[in-house]
Amino acid sequence: MTILFISSSLPASASVTDIEPVANQISSTDTQHEESDFAIKKDRHGNVEIRDGENLVDVQEIASAALPDFFKVETEDGTALLNGSLLESKNPEDRAAALVSPTKVDLLWPDMGAARTYIYRDEVLLATLNGETSFVDTSINPGSKYEYTVTAETPLSRDEMNEFVTSDEAERIDAGEMEVPSAGTTWGIPATVPKDSTDVAVVAAAQVAAKAAAARTSTEFRYKTFIAGATAPAPQGACTPPIGSYRFKGDNRSWSTGGSNRTYARVTMDWSNKTMTFGKSVGSTTRQKKVSGVWKNESTKTASASGITFKNQGMSSTSGTAYINVVVTNPLCNTAATLPIFGRMTVNITKSGSFSLRNAIRRPVPHHETYIKANNQSSWKTIFGRTNKGFGCLTRVNVCNYESLNFDNGRY
Repeated sequence: MTILFISSSLPASASVTDIEPVANQISSTDTQHEESDFAIKKDRHGNVEIRDGENLVDVQEIASAALPDFFKVETEDGTALLNGSLLESKNPEDRAAALVSPTKVDLLWPDMGAARTYIYRDEVLLATLNGETSFVDTSINPGSKYEYTVTAETPLSRDEMNEFVTSDEAERIDAGEMEVPSAGTTWGIPATVPKDSTDVAVVAAAQVAAKAAAARTSTEFRYKTFIAGATAPAPQGACTPPIGSYRFKGDNRSWSTGGSNRTYARVTMDWSNKTMTFGKSVGSTTRQKKVSGVWKNESTKTASASGITFKNQGMSSTSGTAYINVVVTNPLCNTAATLPIFGRMTVNITKSGSFSLRNAIRRPVPHHETYIKANNQSSWKTIFGRTNKGFGCLTRVNVCNYESLNFDNGRY
């Protein structure tokens, strides 16, 4: 097997209109569970390596500035296209890839030590794997475009846990009263399937990806928390005066990219200017008191947004990585008796449309949601939505397990 150079110019016989989206979706019973023979990685010098079994293959990048780590591959079955856009990341845990031919798609991802890995195509579950690091989808149509998502969760080490668990939680974990926290990792990879295995068809598929990438000037990622109900309980004493009936106002909404929030964190990657910008806010907290049978606003206060922090871990014209950490406490509660809203993750986004979300974890209250959208896309993609598991999870005597944040084809 050899990998050949793709010219940035499209042959006259190939057209970007040759590839059309196909909306068909399949159930998990329609796809064979097969592992890939290929292995893809970057060496210590930053060069992409591909092995077919034990055989090392030379690699040359596609000649398009918008598509780093895209390659044309000559396999025994014909020509295929490698989407290795996530290989550009400096972090090995981001580096998933898709090798796309007219008859199959080989998905490959790093070994995270996960007990379970879930494979989705166009938000339909294809397979549940037990420790494997590759999957072959043979139920595809030539000339189609698909969105693949691979998601897994991995137990954290003691050092990783110590970065955020309280001393009380650490004692409960050691005593077996709480589960060892696991963090989620999700890789999203678009795949344009060539109409056939000729060089012309593969180049046409590559140019479809290049055209879409060229139209993207920015991509935005949003991570938000909110209280779904119109009201929420106020723990007596910890969040209220000792006497009286109290409650908090909620955000009174369902899943949405807009609306009011408890916390809001935004990362925008500007591909044209190679810049990354952040936005954050905290919604005001209103406590209500029942007076003569009528609920009235008693106190309103807004917590500082300083507990929402970001770190730019690298930005180029084609990819960017950002760390997000959210730790925000109810400003009307006693911090000695209550815990903050908590969530953290690292997001890696590429201009070509691939992304990874790793080390993603939360305290399971309130609702948490994330979305991603490029400027030339009409709708937001939901990466995950997680419901509130109970406001008791915010008490210092916490008996609620942390939750990993992974992609799901529903919200729960």
